[in-house]
Amino acid sequence: MSRTKKHTNLKIIFIFCLFFSYFAPHCLRREPCQVSASTALGECSYPNQNAIDAIVSQVSTNSPNISIAFNQISYLILYSIDSNLWKLYFLRGLAFAWFPIPTILLFYQSHGLNLEQTVLLKTIFSLSVLVLEVPSGYVADRLGRKFCLVAGSSVWIIGWLFYCFGDSFAIFAMAEILSGIAASLISGADTAIAYETLLQLNRERYYRQYQGRLVAVAGISEAVCGLVGAAIAQVNLNYPFYLQTVCKGNLFWFCTDFN
Repeated sequence: MSRTKKHTNLKIIFIFCLFFSYFAPHCLRREPCQVSASTALGECSYPNQNAIDAIVSQVSTNSPNISIAFNQISYLILYSIDSNLWKLYFLRGLAFAWFPIPTILLFYQSHGLNLEQTVLLKTIFSLSVLVLEVPSGYVADRLGRKFCLVAGSSVWIIGWLFYCFGDSFAIFAMAEILSGIAASLISGADTAIAYETLLQLNRERYYRQYQGRLVAVAGISEAVCGLVGAAIAQVNLNYPFYLQTVCKGNLFWFCTDFN
């Protein structure tokens, strides 16, 4: 098999993996269970609107159980909010999964870029983040933290796709601008969700401890993914970018699942 044909086949495999990363989490997600009020807590696999509606229905037909019903509703809501905390661990790990970083200079060189252009690309990224950091905070306040996470991860995917199929400085510059937009949207939104979740659970005193764990997850993810990226780059310098894009596809689905 020729090198060109082999590379084309691997692009097809990459596209399949990208679509799989989008749809697999949705297909595997558990459907909300239909429950009666008496079994809302016992049989429901996770909190959902059906369980809450069943309890509210019980309140309308059996007024002596109002106190119990509202306690059940409170439990369901708190349990649902609490799930944000473990989701943020996965989000932080996926956000800091930088497969191409160890070999990105070699990647640029393989596409004819010199050191000056390489530095300019990273300058473009930094300026994009700097310019959009404050406006993205305004967007988060107006449209919500979850909106920023979903929008940022979506833009990030597009940016990495530019890297996967681009071969010039102009295309890479566009990818860096999109990555800067994505980073500014996600930056701060995740930590805001963490603090607001802990505040709702009356556990805000543990915020520093929780934030320290998020930093640890980010560091471990970056180190491990860097080693993996360097290993697969020995086969082809484009492969870490393929893996990076699939990773951001999974990040997108985690962002859509926050409460």
